[in-house]
Amino acid sequence: DHDDLWLPTKLERQVAAAAACPDVFCFATDFQRLRAGQPVSPSCLAMPSYRFDQMTLQMVAPGITRCLNAGAEILVPGWFLFPSSMLIRRDLLVDVGMFRSEQRLCEDVDCFLRVLSRTELVVVREPLWLWREHSSNTSKNVAGIAEGWLRLASYVDEAPTAYPAGCSVQLRPILREMRRDLIFVYTSRRDFSSARRVSRTVFDGPSSIGDVVLALLVEMPSPVWNLLRRARRIVRSGSDGV
Repeated sequence: DHDDLWLPTKLERQVAAAAACPDVFCFATDFQRLRAGQPVSPSCLAMPSYRFDQMTLQMVAPGITRCLNAGAEILVPGWFLFPSSMLIRRDLLVDVGMFRSEQRLCEDVDCFLRVLSRTELVVVREPLWLWREHSSNTSKNVAGIAEGWLRLASYVDEAPTAYPAGCSVQLRPILREMRRDLIFVYTSRRDFSSARRVSRTVFDGPSSIGDVVLALLVEMPSPVWNLLRRARRIVRSGSDGV
């Protein structure tokens, strides 16, 4: 990504990991997030939000960790495979179809899932690139990212064997969260047609009571939504004054 920075030894460390695991074709690294030029954490993979250590791991050399079941487990922790991190064998990347040019956001998630359907993952446990956070990061586009995840679900439905086994099941809680986020974004913008389109998206498995209530509310006429929002503001302002 154009706004990230590689440290000088990034590729050197990844090539060493590839030499240590010649049967693996996909190599990632730890990283740091920079906010206003300062690191948020010395190691992102050590942060609880990424839950990296919940995966099935094997240390193969100092600082080199093999994820033994990455295809099945990669959606359980917080997503940590970003384009700046990855070193992938070219023939495998080409064979799985590379990035979808029609997908604007989450094209990396889609591509790397297809890669992990064919290989294990090795991670160099050393922060070797820097994610510079700023107001124009594409990661700030909540609606675009959520739409990308919903589109990913359609790709998995169309070609399930191109993705890791059980991928659709692991996607369900993520997709439900993305659907809720999108509905709130679109209704706050008064874009009720988009909110209803997203609300009518069906995923396998039972819906929660909250999802059912939200789906019913979205189908109400927009004036009703405006009344509900006004009532919510009045209630909140009243509670603030207590």
